[in-house]
Amino acid sequence: MTSQRVVPYLLSLLSEASAAVRAGALKIATRTLAPIDVFAPSDSKIFPEYIFPALSLLSRDPEELVRTTYATCVVSLAQTAQRFLTRSQYMDQARPAPDSPRSPPCDLT
Repeated sequence: MTSQRVVPYLLSLLSEASAAVRAGALKIATRTLAPIDVFAPSDSKIFPEYIFPALSLLSRDPEELVRTTYATCVVSLAQTAQRFLTRSQYMDQARPAPDSPRSPPCDLT
């Protein structure tokens, strides 16, 4: 997944000195994450463990440009996080428990 390379880079830009760079990185990260429908099970907790902590200081950023950009992106980010949560819960239910016995294959002979 390309986003596995792009998103960490964009989130690293949130600590840049330039407010325009921080705001731009936030916009692009939001647009990059929004269309993702399929992701690896290892990415299921990307929002609570990685993305939201990286965004946590933006609502108190000293620059108004960054704060207003955050305000315009937060709804889309929340919707995307909700979709990730819903899909990861579905994947967890669809996946057999690690120690549950599997059915023997059907003998068709």
